[in-house]
Amino acid sequence: METFMRKSKLSSREKLTVVGLHILRNVKLWTRFTASFYMGILQMVSEAAVFLFIGRWVTNDSGVQYVSFVILGLAFARFLFATISGCYSSLSIGHSSAMLEPILLSPSSVNLMVIGDLIWTYINTSLYVVCYLLLGWAFGMRIEMGFQLVGMALGVLVLSILSVLGFGYMSAAMFMLANAKGGNEPINWFISTLQGLVSGVYFPISVMPNWLQWISLCLPQAYGIDAARRLLLVGKSGDVTIPTQALLPFSPLVTDIMMLILFIVILLPLGLWVFKLGLNKAKVDGGLSRWS
Repeated sequence: METFMRKSKLSSREKLTVVGLHILRNVKLWTRFTASFYMGILQMVSEAAVFLFIGRWVTNDSGVQYVSFVILGLAFARFLFATISGCYSSLSIGHSSAMLEPILLSPSSVNLMVIGDLIWTYINTSLYVVCYLLLGWAFGMRIEMGFQLVGMALGVLVLSILSVLGFGYMSAAMFMLANAKGGNEPINWFISTLQGLVSGVYFPISVMPNWLQWISLCLPQAYGIDAARRLLLVGKSGDVTIPTQALLPFSPLVTDIMMLILFIVILLPLGLWVFKLGLNKAKVDGGLSRWS
């Protein structure tokens, strides 16, 4: 232990071990309080059922079944919401459990804790998404299941997660920069609200007023969800659904992927930079102390 504490940096293997330990900690906590998971499932079923019943009588002019449309949107959006809120949640839990101070005094880092917690969040979210898909199939959901298309959709999911991860780090930075420790964090609230309203989770972006459609083009979630639907939905056409797709000389799917990459290049470094600013401030003023 003494030798470990003398090291100023961890090797790549040791960093992976630290991330794995944070994942294991979350698994142990989850197995102790599985009731929260089942309560979450019941809440998810009740929320999804509203849209599934609506889908029993809604006719989509584009030929896409609404049940498939909304279930795929809900499943995809859950991963993106987990990314945006997960970084802040990791810091909040670490702060309330007095874990941050020993981490800051060790060769480990707060970022490794956040990464470990995020990976667990994706594992946990996957369980909910499986329930979404099973519920959708029970209501007649139809999606393309070809190996290549599913693989491409998973690739789009990874790009989408990376494209909003910058928002997640900015949200976590507010924990330190704005002392947002009460659970009400403005960036997370604002982006998540817009995600539900204008990113096309519940209805096509093309049915919104023009000025709202132009807001949607500023959200990476809109491109990720649209790309996934173009790959997986039976009957999904090549029509333009986001204003950006009409401005660029590429197919809508290629435009979606290009925009996701652009958001990654811009938002991820910006988010990491703001997060680092927050950590540096917290190290100076003790903002991550349990009693701060």
